Amino acid sequence: MFCMEDYKQKTKDLYDEYAKNFQKRTEGYLKKYLLKDANLFIQSLNGVDVLDIGSGSGRDSSYFKKKRIESLMCRYFSNND
Repeated sequence: MFCMEDYKQKTKDLYDEYAKNFQKRTEGYLKKYLLKDANLFIQSLNGVDVLDIGSGSGRDSSYFKKKRIESLMCRYFSNND
């Protein structure tokens, strides 16, 4: 018998696994490609908090936190989650 709750949990578990793998594969991406722009962005904030929409693994918000910038992470889930 098909159980919707099992399907949902398996989907969430798979997403979490892919997110962890993505984070490992892209650890150096921020430093290599985005660091200069990220620092310019932080300088322009003047103490304002950040809303990280589509935060995924949280890589960017983690960097903001290291720079003492508060960040609210948002990740989309459908109403059926």
